[in-house]
Amino acid sequence: MQTEFKIENINHVNQKQNLNHHLVLTERDLEIIKFICEMKFSSIDEIYFKFFKTLKNGSESKSKWWARERLADLVKNNYLTKLYSFSDRKAYYLGSVKGYLKTLKCCPSDFLVKPLIKIDHATFDHDKLVLQIRLQYEENKKITDWVSDRKLQSMQGVHSLLGEGNTPDGIYTTAENEKIAFELELSVKAKARYEQKIRKYISIIRDHKNNIESFKKVHFVVGSDVAYKYLVQYSKLYKDFFMIEKINISDLKNEVAI
Repeated sequence: MQTEFKIENINHVNQKQNLNHHLVLTERDLEIIKFICEMKFSSIDEIYFKFFKTLKNGSESKSKWWARERLADLVKNNYLTKLYSFSDRKAYYLGSVKGYLKTLKCCPSDFLVKPLIKIDHATFDHDKLVLQIRLQYEENKKITDWVSDRKLQSMQGVHSLLGEGNTPDGIYTTAENEKIAFELELSVKAKARYEQKIRKYISIIRDHKNNIESFKKVHFVVGSDVAYKYLVQYSKLYKDFFMIEKINISDLKNEVAI
């Protein structure tokens, strides 16, 4: 069953609270807006985990209170949009046009991603898990950088290189400065689709092997025996180019739960 969302009536909240103060955005606020736009959406759990969990003195925060209050301020001032999920009764945050334009003005040298106006029900579970996997990789110091699929799609050079429909879920950089394309496969696709994916990635890696900005390997995390079988089969002659990891989706969700 698809997840349904309801947008909060921001105008009513603003009028009720008579907000007439000007919110001064901090560097962390801008990073939060950029992060949410790039990763499509986020709940307070992910925002707390990435931006509020570790205090300035290095200790760990034991409460989400500051994260909740700051997100509330960003929503009230229309820098973020808040939606409610009917299925799990949870709030999720999206970027807003105002937040995007303000961030663009404050960070003109950054490559920014425009906000989504809604959450895609069909890909919600997949996108949420990609988001949480990214945070766990960062927490465990496995990676030093992550470029999301939305950012890749907005970067014309990279997008034309990958081709329509071939954008990975992200490209991360390891501690050893190795760029790796990341794919999370939750559903089973047609056999030919896996062969096409492998061939396309081999072509990209070979054609751009001397480009230091290009990824040199692809990491698949798959949730089905069928997907694992086909990916291993079609990549067996190119093992240096691929990491194919089979994992139980329920265990994965528990492992990366934020």
